[in-house]
Amino acid sequence: MRKLKEVLRLHSLGLSQHQIARSCSISQSTVHGYISAAAAAGVK
Repeated sequence: MRKLKEVLRLHSLGLSQHQIARSCSISQSTVHGYISAAAAAGVK
């Protein structure tokens, strides 16, 4: 849950998925999945 919140926070700041992945030590596909799921759920 902590990584998800951090991914969404960094995304809202305008960081690229690559930058977010490096910052959170997760894969770019995971970042993409989190952002896509949040968008589908209506979370901004």
